Amino acid sequence: MGRTRLEIAKKEVAVGDLKLEVRGMTLRQAEALADAVKELDLGPIAKAVRPAIEAAGTADIAASLGASSENILEALVALARSAAGSASHVAGILLDNLSNYTLLKEEYPEMSDPEKAAKFGVYLTSDDLRDWVNLVIQPSQAVEVIKAAVELSDLGSVGKALMSAVGQATDKLPKPTVPEPTMTQ
Repeated sequence: MGRTRLEIAKKEVAVGDLKLEVRGMTLRQAEALADAVKELDLGPIAKAVRPAIEAAGTADIAASLGASSENILEALVALARSAAGSASHVAGILLDNLSNYTLLKEEYPEMSDPEKAAKFGVYLTSDDLRDWVNLVIQPSQAVEVIKAAVELSDLGSVGKALMSAVGQATDKLPKPTVPEPTMTQ
């Protein structure tokens, strides 16, 4: 009797002028995505909008936003550059699978074999494949690769399950007691 293989969720995505295959993320790929998100520096944006936030509820908010607009724009541009680089890096990791490697090897025979191949070619860690992706991918394509991988991995359900488990765990914790106010004379 033959082995039964499960069909892996996958989707075709445009990368450069080719169509490659993105699949649901492996744990290592999900960790790479999480690391990229953690590395985004949101501090400059928070610093730039702080005066406007502090002016909230006053008539000075519009003036504060106007005075901070150049700093806010600079912070947003810096974040966009950082995010675009992170997105192409993560897209290269998410597209690192045997199917894409085989396709690119046909297109570019000089591509070297991966240094380490995981069992069944699920995650190759092919530097050549990742380098090629980083050279040709457009920022919008990188975003589409990440969106497809997140959808295929059903991370929304995972997040909901985690939040439900946290909620159930905190419901079991003893409730803090609040002392009754006492009046002193």
